[in-house]
Amino acid sequence: MARAALALCALSTAAASLAQTAPSADPAATSPAALSEVQVRDTSPTQGYQGAQRNTAATRTDTPLIETPQAVRVVPQQLMEDLGATRLADTVDYVSGITRLNDFGGTWDNYAIRGFSNTDGGQLLNGFASNRGYGPQRDIASVERIEFLKGPAAALYGSSEPGGTLNIVTKKPQFTAAHKAGVQVGGQGYRRATLDTTGPLGANVAYRLNVAAEDGASRTALVDNRKLVVAPSLTWNLGANTVLNYEAEFIRIRTPLDRG
Repeated sequence: MARAALALCALSTAAASLAQTAPSADPAATSPAALSEVQVRDTSPTQGYQGAQRNTAATRTDTPLIETPQAVRVVPQQLMEDLGATRLADTVDYVSGITRLNDFGGTWDNYAIRGFSNTDGGQLLNGFASNRGYGPQRDIASVERIEFLKGPAAALYGSSEPGGTLNIVTKKPQFTAAHKAGVQVGGQGYRRATLDTTGPLGANVAYRLNVAAEDGASRTALVDNRKLVVAPSLTWNLGANTVLNYEAEFIRIRTPLDRG
């Protein structure tokens, strides 16, 4: 009888203990921990062709490519140097949507943009119509970059093909003196020498002179190719917002029609 009473008392105590209300948790112990802000910043070395970040073909103004809604591709001077390019035709193979057409034995530039022949549309030189109809192959000795404007946006320049057009931007005089000479040699007697010199002529006047001389490089015996390019230019700062640019180019090419 005593054992039964003791067991009953133990069960009553356990039930009472289970019925007790659990103590409230400490708010400070359950709140999320606030961590200090961590900032991670890093930069990568400048690589690639950074000169191809701006263009003038799409809007006639110096506009960043990232802010240009038209389809524009730019071939900068660094890429042309890395390719060893000497003519406009050497660069079009590296631009999507541009196809080389019959160049009449290497005597002139002829290409298609998005399937439309640009023979009659010509090309632009610093935003102005140039080389409409027949003209010799463009030498890039005095070229800073080449801008390909694709699609109907080329109507900005008047008569042009619906596939687009291209704008050749020439090298401009600099008020910091710089001089560079280059030599290229190749098979079949190919030789080419170039000179690019610029600098100030005074406080407000600067000059630039680009010269290229080329000889040889024909796959056909007894066919001699010769070319001479002289391109002088001057820049005169007339005021804070006024600049006068003068550019001239003399080209003499002796290249017979050679289809091999």
